[in-house]
Amino acid sequence: MHGINAVPGDSKVLKLPDRADANVHRVFLVLEQVRGIQAGGGFGSIVGRNSFTRPKADALKLLGEIMDVYNSKEAYTERA
Repeated sequence: MHGINAVPGDSKVLKLPDRADANVHRVFLVLEQVRGIQAGGGFGSIVGRNSFTRPKADALKLLGEIMDVYNSKEAYTERA
């Protein structure tokens, strides 16, 4: 695993999966973007290319994970 700073100047470092599994890496990055949108008060994102180019089972799993992020309790507590 390796890490990157999510926000310049932020001390929090994201742990990225090995690049050996490119699909896991892409899913991780998509979900991190969704978490950022949600944390900023967003209610949704456009994910067609990131979901519908995958096998159906993988796409449905990704969409379910995205919905979980937007429906999470943190979505409401951070905005309050």
